[in-house]
Amino acid sequence: MGERAVPPSHVYSRFCRKLMEHIDEIEKIFTRLVDEISKLLPDYGRILAVDSKAINSLSRGKKQEGAS
Repeated sequence: MGERAVPPSHVYSRFCRKLMEHIDEIEKIFTRLVDEISKLLPDYGRILAVDSKAINSLSRGKKQEGAS
């Protein structure tokens, strides 16, 4: 299914709006999870990793050296 399996952007916007109605609770949950995992993994957070997903890019690529 590929990119067709990804819901349209309005679905994410609506989800984020609904989620932000509960931001205080979300922050409490996140803080508690970080505290708990830090007890189990003392080095947690010392190295940052990033996950990526398929996002169409509007980039034109790198400029050629000497190009204006």
